[in-house]
Amino acid sequence: MNVSHGLRRGLIWTLIGLAVLASLVLLAAAALDQGYMRGPLLKLLAGYANRPIRVDGSLKLNILSRNPRLQAEDVVIGNPSWTPAGTTATVGKLTVVFAAPRPGQKLSIERLQIERATLRLFRDIGGHANWQYRNPDHNAPGTLLTIRSLSMLDARVLLDDAQKHREFDGTVSAHDADGPP
Repeated sequence: MNVSHGLRRGLIWTLIGLAVLASLVLLAAAALDQGYMRGPLLKLLAGYANRPIRVDGSLKLNILSRNPRLQAEDVVIGNPSWTPAGTTATVGKLTVVFAAPRPGQKLSIERLQIERATLRLFRDIGGHANWQYRNPDHNAPGTLLTIRSLSMLDARVLLDDAQKHREFDGTVSAHDADGPP
């Protein structure tokens, strides 16, 4: 009887703990959806991207949906720490739609839409570039996100590649093709 009572009591407390944890997760998701916790969210994104990120306009996150969505206006993405200080990109509007999360699968992006962008791409003679995901001096492999659909129309690109002795100042567009290849 004592073992059965102790087991039942432990099970009840475990279920209560899981219910409290689930409630906290839902409350945090609802707070993010309502625009609260903007600072911590931007810190998390900047840490994941290995570079400073600033959003001067609106920031909307809809996490309580089948396909979570992030929309940001007036986004400034800085250079990573292995390059000189500066700005890698300024984006008028950024929309990221994540693929439906599934257990056991890594996070992926269903659609990435970039509007009114200016990209300032730089690589020094030693191969340190501001478009790299990880510092090339460290051989730690980085996991990149899969992007299934990309739309970036009329983005201004300024490229200064000291390693390949190339410069470019022009407009670039990228979007999905209509229909199968």
